[in-house]
Amino acid sequence: MAGLRAGIFSAPPVWDAVRIESEPLPALLARNLDALFSGAADYLEAHSDALLLFVLIGCVLFALALQLRRLGRSTADADGAPGITLRRPFLVLSMLWMLFGPELLLPALDAGLEALRAGLVMGLLAVLLPEFVVRSAVLPLRGLLALTFLVMAERALLGDPLYGRILSMILAVLGIGLFRRLRSILDAGSFRSADARASAGISKLLRTISLGLARYAPPLLLAGLLAEAVGAELYGNELTSGVLYLVTVLTAYIAADMLVQDAVVQIVRGPAANWLRAVRRYPDQVIHYSLLVFRVLLVVGVVALLPVVLPLLQPVWAAVSRALTTPLALGSIGLSLSDVIAFAVSVVLAVNAARLVRFLLQEDVVSRLPLSAATASAVTRLAYYGIMVAGVLFAFAAAGLELSQLTMVVSALGVGIGFGLQDVVKNFVSGLVIAFEHPFREGDVIATGEITGRLQEIGLRASRIRTFDGAEVMVPNANLISADVTNWTLSDRTRRIEILVGVDYGSEPRQVLEVLNAALAGHPGLAAHPEPVVLFKDFGPSSLDFSVLAWTPDVDERLRVESEARVRIFSALREAGIGIPFPQLDLHVRDTPSGPQAPPPVAG
Repeated sequence: MAGLRAGIFSAPPVWDAVRIESEPLPALLARNLDALFSGAADYLEAHSDALLLFVLIGCVLFALALQLRRLGRSTADADGAPGITLRRPFLVLSMLWMLFGPELLLPALDAGLEALRAGLVMGLLAVLLPEFVVRSAVLPLRGLLALTFLVMAERALLGDPLYGRILSMILAVLGIGLFRRLRSILDAGSFRSADARASAGISKLLRTISLGLARYAPPLLLAGLLAEAVGAELYGNELTSGVLYLVTVLTAYIAADMLVQDAVVQIVRGPAANWLRAVRRYPDQVIHYSLLVFRVLLVVGVVALLPVVLPLLQPVWAAVSRALTTPLALGSIGLSLSDVIAFAVSVVLAVNAARLVRFLLQEDVVSRLPLSAATASAVTRLAYYGIMVAGVLFAFAAAGLELSQLTMVVSALGVGIGFGLQDVVKNFVSGLVIAFEHPFREGDVIATGEITGRLQEIGLRASRIRTFDGAEVMVPNANLISADVTNWTLSDRTRRIEILVGVDYGSEPRQVLEVLNAALAGHPGLAAHPEPVVLFKDFGPSSLDFSVLAWTPDVDERLRVESEARVRIFSALREAGIGIPFPQLDLHVRDTPSGPQAPPPVAG
């Protein structure tokens, strides 16, 4: 019991600690500042290359900010409503780069540089707060950012327990007041600024998180204050700093989401639409998927920072880590939950990366090259398959599996291919044959068996045909290779139409030929070359039969052109007084005498 008490109450109560002689505050600050400067100098010398790259990319972002500011001025002249990225590009890019740049390029910063980076981020965030929240909430949020910076400064500069405890208690009192003020603003109504161009989901998330922190932070800070006072120094400091750190991290990341969303919208609607055809044709999809990727990275970043922000929950983080990394033996293969998650995430990333590359190739790469449509389709499809295969291999590597450990799995797969999966493999190989030979392409009008329609997509296993009735039929690729397939649009889209016309036997054939030719002359839906041909075809049972042969340049317009041509022919025949007969049948009736017939005479 005494040991547990000593572990909890690691310092004397604050009213006893003030009697203990401490180092003078100026001397303490000077000594710790000197240590921070020395550590920063050593870090700069040890990682000069990474720092140089960090600065160079920052210069590129500075040049980009200049361009965005010019674009913002032109936008303001045009419609007077540029987003925050165009209004304040230096602040936006500086904050995003200071928030994410060190995580991407630099090794772990020492205490002094980390405090400097945090101070810059908080300062930039404090300046940008009016863009996101109502004016009444700006002051309490800026106050909380300042308190967080003071907590970091206390840990870096005040090594003496007495000074740190007193400052921590003062910050807890100030934090309780600021959170109570923030709670009253949230309860009053809207929290998001009307000028903030953010999605409703993120706006709602910001208000929900802020309301939860404003509700539960004061009692936690009060508990930290009491713990510091009675001597539970570790718990008091962790409660106070953890609450303030969590507020800053969440505010910074939600603000970063709003800034990135605004930046993506401004770039996609502006310069990117001029650079890439894919962006110009599908702006909403580009914005959606760009923000989706960034928000996934945001969630990963917040989760990764939780053990640093809330070290008091270290036993929980350790238990979660053990659950994720404990391997489960499957014969000679050992897999953990983290390996399975890494494999699943890698496969999902590979599939989406393959789709993205295929989309970009189709829209902005092969379409600009002097390639036929079939060759372009083959290139994009092979690139898609290659990225998928590479992604699966990368997924195995991410899961910690070596190819030598997959011998049994590969053998079982070979047996499965020999028995149950041979049709799948046959269809896949047939898809590759179609990609190289390209007897038909996506968009062609084809007929196979009783199915006629437009080929919508050539997939891994089957191809999708949309019939003219609106049905979508999945046809295995092997069937398209082995069966007879009629392609109506392989070399061109022209299509011949034939209209049969029957006229009265009393009509003059030469006059009929002239009338039919005149009816088709100048028809906008018929091709000029080859010219329409009218033929006297046959002597029918009830009519003289003529055949009209013509070509239409677009197979999709065939039925409409045939209908219009028939209307023209009918009107021309009626105006010329030429009749169109209906089937006729001559019936001859023979009279027979009534009564019994006498038998014929018998020759004798």
